[in-house]
Amino acid sequence: MKARRLVVRAGAAVLPVAIVLGSTGTALAAKPQVTPVPVLTAKPANPTNATSASFAWGTASGTTYKCALDGAAPVACTSPTSYSALASKAHSFKLTAAATGKRASSLTYGWTVDTVAPVAPVVSRTTPSTSPAASSTASFALSDAATDLGSFQCALDGASYGTCT
Repeated sequence: MKARRLVVRAGAAVLPVAIVLGSTGTALAAKPQVTPVPVLTAKPANPTNATSASFAWGTASGTTYKCALDGAAPVACTSPTSYSALASKAHSFKLTAAATGKRASSLTYGWTVDTVAPVAPVVSRTTPSTSPAASSTASFALSDAATDLGSFQCALDGASYGTCT
């Protein structure tokens, strides 16, 4: 890094000016420091059926925080901060930290509130076709309106649940 001193004449006064040049000969600007990104120490599960959410984070002296839920305007907040009466949908929480003389930093956490209970599957016996039956085996058909299910869990006579088709 090289430094050059220039003399600038302004009327009758002579003003010394220092310019700091980088190795390429271009002027360097001081990069502003960044406020450390906060770390969440509490947040809702994702997904959850809870219609309230609480967030907590480690705080730093001299740092202020702003919170925003679902893209709303940020408002001053403290740790912990809570929200209630959340709708059943995807949500986002944005936390911004700012310290004097430093650039602000932020983090975003997304989660889904799902309060809609799944529809119970339809179970029908295919064999034997009558009850009671003299047979020691039985077959069942399972169907579900939900197309996003990966598998069914079945149990017979109090046994442990297991995957079934």
